[in-house]
Amino acid sequence: MGFSNSNSSQTLVEQQARWASSVRVETPTLQRIHNAVKAEDLSVFIGNRQLLANADLKIAEQSHAVDGGTVAAGSKSAQIGTCYGLVGVNGCGKSTLLRLIAERRVPVPPGWDVFIVSQHLPVPGENSPVEEVMSANVKLAKLWTEQASLEEQISKQSEGDTQEFEEASARLVALQSELSQWDGAENEVTNILRSLGFRGSQPAGSSDAEPTVDMPMNKLSGGWRMKVELAKAFWMKPKLLLLDEPTNHLDFSSLQWMSEQLEQYPHTSVVVSHDVSFLCAVCREILWLKDLKLEPLPRSVVSQEDVLKMQRSRALNFHFPTPEGSDAGSHGLSLHGVEFSHGDGSSNSSNSHKLRVKKEVRFGGSSRAVLLGKNGSGKSTFLDLCAGRLKPTRGNIDSTPDLQIGHFSQFTDEFDKNSTETAASHLIRNCREELAGHAGSTKASRLQASNAEKQAPVPAVAVGAGTSLNAKRLEEIARSVLSNFGFEGDVAVTVPIECLSGGQKNSSEVCHALIETCAHFNARRADEPYRC
Repeated sequence: MGFSNSNSSQTLVEQQARWASSVRVETPTLQRIHNAVKAEDLSVFIGNRQLLANADLKIAEQSHAVDGGTVAAGSKSAQIGTCYGLVGVNGCGKSTLLRLIAERRVPVPPGWDVFIVSQHLPVPGENSPVEEVMSANVKLAKLWTEQASLEEQISKQSEGDTQEFEEASARLVALQSELSQWDGAENEVTNILRSLGFRGSQPAGSSDAEPTVDMPMNKLSGGWRMKVELAKAFWMKPKLLLLDEPTNHLDFSSLQWMSEQLEQYPHTSVVVSHDVSFLCAVCREILWLKDLKLEPLPRSVVSQEDVLKMQRSRALNFHFPTPEGSDAGSHGLSLHGVEFSHGDGSSNSSNSHKLRVKKEVRFGGSSRAVLLGKNGSGKSTFLDLCAGRLKPTRGNIDSTPDLQIGHFSQFTDEFDKNSTETAASHLIRNCREELAGHAGSTKASRLQASNAEKQAPVPAVAVGAGTSLNAKRLEEIARSVLSNFGFEGDVAVTVPIECLSGGQKNSSEVCHALIETCAHFNARRADEPYRC
């Protein structure tokens, strides 16, 4: 079995290099102990922004017995490790800390192998899920690469021609013997994937919704790709497993499966998640990242409400008024006999996935709807159709005049294409006219504008027909808007997108989607509802 490298994107490599050079780690702890990730007086900086200040980090290997059921000889118990929950508000440094641990930039026991499941999914390639999981084993991947090289070398030579031929043949035999220890690995990986909902190889003419273990990764939805990442983790079972927001893409059955796996996991794991019930179910200890410190708390002393409060600086209050006019329900979007097919659309194609809206669906100006479904069932495709990002292959989608649609995606691919700009500059580039209309809407903003005019003049920025606004003022508006989404201090105007946390990226995209949607985007005080 071979594999292709799905993470060869030059842009991704450049982003990682810039991130690595922007992060500074300081700790006097140099000695790595054998049973814990430990750093005293740990300080972490991204550029000139500090995430941790003289904090104490300790993630210790702890095991305890659990009842594994009964057998003829009596009760059977198993030793399992400890799951830590890492919590804190968006942007406090949770993902950065996990990444630093994975890169061993803080002291990690030398005998520990570390694997991280990132909230940002790898760029999908042509690998099948089985190949993708097995390629995560670095040693196995190197052996495969060497095997392919030797086979190519031998094919270009004739037997007995040179000494290199004999040496290559001998090495290939030894290599195949070494690879034999993974003879059962493909079956193990297949079984894990099937337990996550994948099906076996698809027979010709089959068009079931669930993907197969041999379908290319770039044909899978985000939820199924996250399942592949989890399959990597629970197949390799590293001594330290780091899970960064794994619950974001999972449906209920997959979340339940992951909870069961973590409850039985034999080693140490650390989980970042905003799913409070999940954290409280699987974690034995909570690490609270607050005020640049790490506070360890036994799970038994904190409630679900406590964990929820640890993850938010303040509650956001949104208010969505219906459109003006006597009949709000007459405004909206409707779908008529809509179908959409990925692939060639033929029923016997393994790459064909069809979404069919069986009845007419309408979303009125005062409607509020929730879209439910299993991973890969077409939820994101449906929203892309409604937003106009995809065109139906059959049927049509109608909307009332001047309908404004905001779209928030589970992926940040478009966001990451401009990874060196800030959240504020991203907002200005995409929502310039809406932000300009926001100017002068409150007493505070009018005062800011007055003060800005007294300063040295800055270039004016065209924002619409016959309208201009200086760049400094536009940046102040964008910064003010983003502060309502957790961007405190100068983060919105100084931190590049590539250095934002996943939660901050999502918050910025939600802000963008709301501005796109709202005809009247009004400022608010901290105690006012957010109106649009």
